Amino acid sequence: MPSDIDFWLALTSPASYLASLRIDAVAERHGRRVRWRPFNIREALEAEGVKPNVMYPRKGAYARHDWARTARLHGHPFRMPDPFGRSSLPAMAIAYAAGAEAGQDALKSVCRIVMAAYFADSAAIDDPDTLLGLVAGAGIDTETARRALDDPDMADAIASATRAALAAGVWGAPMIIVDNEPFWGEDRIDQVDLWLARGGW
Repeated sequence: MPSDIDFWLALTSPASYLASLRIDAVAERHGRRVRWRPFNIREALEAEGVKPNVMYPRKGAYARHDWARTARLHGHPFRMPDPFGRSSLPAMAIAYAAGAEAGQDALKSVCRIVMAAYFADSAAIDDPDTLLGLVAGAGIDTETARRALDDPDMADAIASATRAALAAGVWGAPMIIVDNEPFWGEDRIDQVDLWLARGGW
């Protein structure tokens, strides 16, 4: 059976959000499953010695323009969050708790609803009450979500995922790894599609 595709994503990354709206459909066309793996992008950037794209004047202006353009191309809702750069740690804790309790589908549901709220409505995804309201709408048990916010096991899960990401050579988000072949960025999803169709090149 073909191995799962690893989708390393950051919940506050615009490119991760845009990639999340396409990656599963691409994989499904080729009989593959996708394992979503949220990680702490800030640690990865620090390890690489770089800052988020938006913190560079010219690169940041281009990135904002490109994310909006990409969203329009695929018909996806997108608005640059204001403020940008909220912590994703509380949302990741809930996502990993949901995954531990109910599997990947539950983890994906949390990630999807959090990113949609952040990148369409500028939701305060680092606010516990806001988060609990969002995930309740995704069918996630409220008590499970509430406990996750202060659960050291979930903090460990995030740290473990981040260490695994760095060990796998992940330095930014999103990173899609197909049979040990890494593809960085939302704009590489079409290459992932071709790679799966051709069996590599």
